[in-house]
Amino acid sequence: MGIAASVTIMLFIVGIKVQSSGPAEKQFVDKEIAELDTYYTSLYEEELSDLEKYDLESFEFARQLQNDLVQIEKSNQEFLELIESEGKNEYLVEAMIENYEMKLKILRKLKKLLRKVRKSDETSKSVQIS
Repeated sequence: MGIAASVTIMLFIVGIKVQSSGPAEKQFVDKEIAELDTYYTSLYEEELSDLEKYDLESFEFARQLQNDLVQIEKSNQEFLELIESEGKNEYLVEAMIENYEMKLKILRKLKKLLRKVRKSDETSKSVQIS
């Protein structure tokens, strides 16, 4: 993989991390919410690190999924603001958990699609060589 492709991948990954993490220091009014965020953020970053081996910018579906991730993060920020202004309730917490799980599901779907593309590329290359 060329240097330009590596730089493109890193910029894409950094873009997802920056857009998903929000402010550098998150302030939580509730310990449970802070723990949820820490737990799901660590899972998210683990999944995200696996994507560094792919050239994501060359896939339109990867850009579309990145937009989905950004929208989910905006929803979570709105939930945090509601919890701060109105107090925690089980519906908001459940909605946040669903959002965190949706972000993970999107990353896993992206990885699955990229593995299929890579496998398809490898198969077509082996056929061309033969």
